[in-house]
Amino acid sequence: MISPRQTTVPERPSQVIGPVGEMLTMESMPPPEFNRWTPHRKAEAVAAMVGGLLTLNEARSRYSLGIEDLTGWQRAVNRSAIPGLRLTRLQHYRDIYERRDRY
Repeated sequence: MISPRQTTVPERPSQVIGPVGEMLTMESMPPPEFNRWTPHRKAEAVAAMVGGLLTLNEARSRYSLGIEDLTGWQRAVNRSAIPGLRLTRLQHYRDIYERRDRY
C-alpha cells in the first residue's frame, strides 16, 4: 500500500489512438531525423502528445521543433482537425477563428 506522501508516476501508454483511429506506437512515429511534416504526420505528433506517448519536451527534442510549432499544431487540430494543419489553408482557418473570437 502506498502512503499518502508517496506519489506514483503514471505509466506511459505503449500505444495511443491516432488522428484517424489507427494505433500509434513509438515505432510508428516518424524517426528523429524526420523533416517532411504532412498534415497527417503533424496530427499524429499531436495525438502522441495528447495521449501521453510523447511529452511536449520529448517531441521538441526528438524532432528539433519549437514549442510554437507544436502548440500551433495542437491548436489547429483542436479548431479544424487535420485540414487546419495544411500550410496552404493556414491563413484561411486563422482568419475564421480570429473573426469568431472578435464577435
